[in-house]
Amino acid sequence: MSHFVELVTFKTKAGVTPEQVVSAAAEVNRFLMAQGGFISRHLGQSEDGAWHDILFWESRDSVMAAMEKAMSSAHCAGFFGLIDEAEDNMALFPALMSVAG
Repeated sequence: MSHFVELVTFKTKAGVTPEQVVSAAAEVNRFLMAQGGFISRHLGQSEDGAWHDILFWESRDSVMAAMEKAMSSAHCAGFFGLIDEAEDNMALFPALMSVAG
């Protein structure tokens, strides 16, 4: 069984600082750590200002269950409120190969 990757690329609303994003993302981490099937999260920002949130999950079912709970989670609300919904894209796909060093 392969792991699943959730890749979210987004831009924030005007005036939001990187420090605000990282702080709000840390609150989301509290939510993620309580979700079955969660493996890891990596968040970064590219030079064009876009953010890339990469999450690894044990299965598609674990991703879908967490996504449903996230919509009503107080831990996630602040983070979601920073995102410009017009500049938000999510992909979900099975990892076909993984390597760690």
